[in-house]
Amino acid sequence: MQEKMSRDEVKKIVAEIFQKRYERDFYEFDESAAIASFMEISEKVDSLDIIEFLFDIEDALKINIDQTEQKDATIGALIDLLYNEVNFPKPKKVRKIPSSTNTSSSSTSVVYTKDTLEKELTEAEKELDNK
Repeated sequence: MQEKMSRDEVKKIVAEIFQKRYERDFYEFDESAAIASFMEISEKVDSLDIIEFLFDIEDALKINIDQTEQKDATIGALIDLLYNEVNFPKPKKVRKIPSSTNTSSSSTSVVYTKDTLEKELTEAEKELDNK
């Protein structure tokens, strides 16, 4: 399980990745600015580059976010999302592929991963111990 991080710690990691990638100070940008404003840094920075920047953040924080939705978000909203994903990850869901013997049904069911179930069980046990 990943250790919890403060919002400032998450922001610092993002700033370090930004500095390394663009050779600019992340803190020059106001949190109310759109992530797309990063394209003003240079003609070389385009929307694909921003998505790659978001991939770098995912790798550093060991999380997954929907990059296509984030490129239109504000910097502050991105930091909030990253903070929440690091500290309060949503249960990972996997689509169960219908068996070939049951081709008449197009529905699929959602299954939680083993890691997610173990984490939820551990948290439930802690809550019971505290009561």
